Amino acid sequence: MLSLSQLVAKIRLQSVLHEKWGLFSWITIPIIIVFLMSFITGGGDQGESRGTLLVTDLDDSFVSNLLVNSLSQGELSSWIGIKKVDTEEAEKIMQAGDASAWLTIEPDFAEDFLNQQPTQLSLVKNPAQSVIPDLIESALLLFTDAGGYVQQLFSEELATIAAVNNSNDLSDIEFTALSLSIRDRIDVFADSLDPLLIELKERQTEQDNSAPSVGFGLLMFPGAIMMALLFSISSLAMLIWTDLQSGVLTRLSASSRGLGAYFLGQQWAVLVIFSGLVLLLSVLGGLYFDLPLRQWPLLIIGLIISGFVMWQMLLSLVLLMPTQRSANIVVNAAIFPILMLGGSFFPMEALPDWLAQIGLYFPNGYFLQAIKDALFNQHNYLLTASLIAAVIIGVFWLINRALLSRLVGQNKA
Repeated sequence: MLSLSQLVAKIRLQSVLHEKWGLFSWITIPIIIVFLMSFITGGGDQGESRGTLLVTDLDDSFVSNLLVNSLSQGELSSWIGIKKVDTEEAEKIMQAGDASAWLTIEPDFAEDFLNQQPTQLSLVKNPAQSVIPDLIESALLLFTDAGGYVQQLFSEELATIAAVNNSNDLSDIEFTALSLSIRDRIDVFADSLDPLLIELKERQTEQDNSAPSVGFGLLMFPGAIMMALLFSISSLAMLIWTDLQSGVLTRLSASSRGLGAYFLGQQWAVLVIFSGLVLLLSVLGGLYFDLPLRQWPLLIIGLIISGFVMWQMLLSLVLLMPTQRSANIVVNAAIFPILMLGGSFFPMEALPDWLAQIGLYFPNGYFLQAIKDALFNQHNYLLTASLIAAVIIGVFWLINRALLSRLVGQNKA
């Protein structure tokens, strides 16, 4: 014979299964979102992204041309294309967001460089892009460092070139002397350059070929399961208010152990529902993303515990409200930012750093990141996360039990 708590859990499970469309929405909405996002971000041959660097050369000297040509050589040329424009055209293109960065070379750049005077380059980066503008900036920093070394090592030769640049007159004897001076200067440092004092040896480490490639869809996958749990929490918590309005809780409160059995039965029903949802979605996602089988238990158990934490916290919010209508409004209003910032609609890795840091203060965001770090990044702090989860569940279990008694008492009055 079933105990009262088991009977309550059975009735709740039957009511959830009876509402087929509600259960269907909990499962299908996250599946559609994650698979659609995975297809959009991972499908098709998108090729390598390539940026555009606008260059406004106000100096137009052989030194500035040498700098611009250097930016379009080697590996860098596969990432960026150079486009020379005037100031007005560059401003229009940057405002339209059609370029990665805009480099302005100031007048007298060559003269100042040859005379070892401070030189200035102006770089404006497109804030809508992140990788390519930073790559351009890093390349320019390397070139400016290289220019500083050239000024130190070839100071005399640069002074000679500066004089020639001013007079535009270089005799054969001066040209020969300059060439020999540069050669002699190079010979001084030849012993340090060939062979190099520091030798780089590449060693390829063995990689675990069984680990899946972590794409956008896989990063979003655990958050999508959490989305299904949060949708179910919203509906399951409101069923308690339905029981209150129908008089079920009032009748149970007449017994000394009635409310306690009801509360325990609700917890068992939620655990069973969460286990079913997580198991089903984890199997579907694990097969779709080719997740190694050994990682499935960690994913399933971690999400069930995380979902149970969120259930306890949101249940407190529902039980605190004075009416069923206000409870419904508040819990749905709370779930939206939790989904947005907690890594369900967008994975933490796709959010700006400052927004991701805020998301980690949300319980679902913290636990999701702990699960993903253990699965994909080999950063295992699950023991700490488990202890935090146990404390939260224990504290809110007691709070919710007290709030349920208070709510029933207020309804009697």
